[in-house]
Amino acid sequence: MNAGNVGAPAITPDVPVTGMLMNSNGAQLHRLDASAGDTMSISASVDAGMVATWRLFNTEGVLISSGVADGNASSVAFSASGPYLLAIDGAMSNGQNVNYSLSVTLDNHTDFLIAPGGALQHTMHAADRLAVNEIK
Repeated sequence: MNAGNVGAPAITPDVPVTGMLMNSNGAQLHRLDASAGDTMSISASVDAGMVATWRLFNTEGVLISSGVADGNASSVAFSASGPYLLAIDGAMSNGQNVNYSLSVTLDNHTDFLIAPGGALQHTMHAADRLAVNEIK
């Protein structure tokens, strides 16, 4: 699985996403772009009395973090730049469709500093931001 090739809608840090898990144990995928060195907090919640979990996969499809959709945030440090997949899954015991809310907060973003006369080689990704503070 390549997270960049999956047609999942993008989730933007600091912009909550809501949706519905169909058939009680349904799943929804969201793409999350991150830069190496970023730290983000991920939280999910569902309707009262319902059960769901979230899982975060790296670009190779390896599970790197997960949690219960109970509204509590979990901090995740990203070791590589690129697209990640954030999945939320309902439980069979729900017995009905489940409304969910996902929230991702960017806690820390790593800046790259270039010394005068220095050079930096870095591949830009969707989550990267380029800010030029001063050029002389």
